[in-house]
Parts: sequence; structure tokens; C-alpha cells
Amino acid sequence: MHYYIDGYNWLFRTPKSRKSFEEKRREFIKNIHTLVEGRTCLVTIVFDSSDPSRDLCSKGNYDFLEIVFTPKKQTADQYIESAVENATKPRLITVVTLDRELQQKCMLRGANIVTMEEFFDIFTKNKNKSRKKKDDTKESFQETRYNIARLLTIFEKRLFDDIFDTEK
Repeated sequence: MHYYIDGYNWLFRTPKSRKSFEEKRREFIKNIHTLVEGRTCLVTIVFDSSDPSRDLCSKGNYDFLEIVFTPKKQTADQYIESAVENATKPRLITVVTLDRELQQKCMLRGANIVTMEEFFDIFTKNKNKSRKKKDDTKESFQETRYNIARLLTIFEKRLFDDIFDTEK
């Protein structure tokens, strides 16, 4: 699954704080990174360019996250719409946004839509499930002393029988 996150759409809805806009954006990216770390999915966070002289799209990576700043004549919404439209399998794309117009356009092209809250819920639940599965796996392979002794007796008996059957 490839997730496209409408970056500023979410940042403009966060509570006001004394942090600079740049600090908020970095914190947002770090939070997404922590949330998605260890998952087998692609995540692209798209921001509108803040540089009026930028004619080309600027892409970078923060570990496994792709960070995109659109060129001055393209919005993040347009970038995401274009990505969905040009995808060979748009059903494998999930757009994370609260923008109703973007949701509708991407849904019509076959992409999945979730809000940021739903996105966080999906990955929070998945983290809890994976932790629980690891814990369940550990418990299911722990043997009691009685069971180990019982299996050892069976093994020794079969070994003994095999040794004496082959000598005959």
C-alpha cells in the first residue's frame, strides 16, 4: 500500500503552539516516521512549496519516508491527484486528507481515502496487534518441564528401538 499524506492539510489543523512552522513540520514528519516504522508500505508526505521561485518538484527522504515539496504552480492536492491518476493500480493507494474535494477526486479514480485520525488508528492498532502476536508466539513455544520430560522419554524410547532394530 502506498500512502499519500496531504501534509499542510493536517498541519493547519493542529493546535496552535509557540513552535515555528518549520519545527511543527519536522515534528509531524518524525511522528509519521515513528508511527510507520517497521511496516511494509510506502509513505509520501506532500507539501505545497513555500519557495515562490521553485519551478521543479523537490523530493527528499527521511529514512523510508518520501517528502515532496511541489513546484510553485502545483498544489499538493494536484500532485496527489496526478499520482493517483497515473498509477497503474490506484486501489493500492490510500490518500490521507480531510480535504473533501481531494477525497472525491481520488476516490473517483479508484484510490482509498482515510482521515489522519483513521491513519493513526490503523497504524496504532497494527502496532498493538504485532506486539500481541509476538507475545503470543513466545508463550505458545514455551514447554512445561513435564512436557519436556515426556517428549524426552518418547525420543529415547524410539532411539533405543531404532538402534536394536537395525542390529538384527
